[in-house]
Amino acid sequence: MTLSIDMFKEYFVTIVFIACLIIGYVIKTVPLFNAVANQYIPAILAVIGMILGCVATGEITLVACVSGALSGLMAVGFHQVFKQIIEKNVADNEVDLSELEKALAETVNDVEEVENEGDE
Repeated sequence: MTLSIDMFKEYFVTIVFIACLIIGYVIKTVPLFNAVANQYIPAILAVIGMILGCVATGEITLVACVSGALSGLMAVGFHQVFKQIIEKNVADNEVDLSELEKALAETVNDVEEVENEGDE
């Protein structure tokens, strides 16, 4: 069995993903949360995603919990990809936004595909 993005599309919840991106950003940047170590952010967002997944679906089921947790963890991965692209370009003393735009366009396309599949 190989892992592919198609396996995760079924469990992706857009609103939970966006909420976890925002919450992760707040944890990372607001001085109030400086005591929270970076290593705990993925676990925090997985738990928050699990809760939001249940809220978004309106029921407490294994699928809702897994969907929310997966969306929260995807937010962590999304943040890391963009962070590494930006840091690589800054380290090379050239900020080429074409890589960032390309990654963002691919992500938007993936999100739109997931939303379109959910509408069918």
